[in-house]
Amino acid sequence: MFVVSDSQDATSVILREWLADSRRGRIVDLGDLESSLPLRAQRLAFVRNACVDLVREGEESGWDHLIVVDLDNVLVAPVSTDAFAEAAHWLDAEPARGGVFANGSPRYYDIWALRHEVWCPHDCWQRVWFRDPDENRLELEIREVFARMIKIPLWSSPVRVLSAFGGIGLYKLKFTTAAYYVGLDVQGRETCEHVAFNASVRTAGGNLYIYPALVTRSPIEHFDHFRDFPLRLRPAMVIQRMLMAIRWWRGAPLDRWPTHALRRLRPKSKLP
Repeated sequence: MFVVSDSQDATSVILREWLADSRRGRIVDLGDLESSLPLRAQRLAFVRNACVDLVREGEESGWDHLIVVDLDNVLVAPVSTDAFAEAAHWLDAEPARGGVFANGSPRYYDIWALRHEVWCPHDCWQRVWFRDPDENRLELEIREVFARMIKIPLWSSPVRVLSAFGGIGLYKLKFTTAAYYVGLDVQGRETCEHVAFNASVRTAGGNLYIYPALVTRSPIEHFDHFRDFPLRLRPAMVIQRMLMAIRWWRGAPLDRWPTHALRRLRPKSKLP
């Protein structure tokens, strides 16, 4: 099921031609949403909800799994079908497992969708966008976003999270029946739409994990651009990555190292 909106190219035409070649699927073109939903996160939530509503209303409602993907450059590189099958089998092996998400190469990039008690307990970009006037934006970006973009080795055990995405989400459909995407917080500010959906999955009893062996290519535009940062800030970024690598190879679990590393790299700031 392909959901399209606000397209300024031939996306819908190309998809129709592709599906016409004996492939099964359907296209939902929602047309112009930007005029009525000016914020990007609003539109993302709207189109994702349109998709899951159709799943609930159609024959797919009786299926076992819901697979959610982003069809941008995160999936340009082939995803291992063996790793996907392995992730699906692991998901189905325990009743309380509700969903698994992709890892990223060279590092996990999707920090906005990430929620973890230690690794990223809050909306990273809101801390940057709505900072105090006297706070340095680049320092906050390092602390809140880029220092959290870690390399999760493929051999690592699945990482339990409160929310994640990374371009692929594989859910047990039964845990998503009451789940909806929400792109705005209670104050009307943009927030990642996956967080609300994943919270509903957890409320329904489904635990969520990043599955390290299932890998997508992390879009370069999401990463820190090292040369864009002042020289005085670059050592902190290098040290953070060294600490991460050392702790991984020594076997330190993921939910312990981020606090250790970020405390030493935290710039002076009024933010907690």
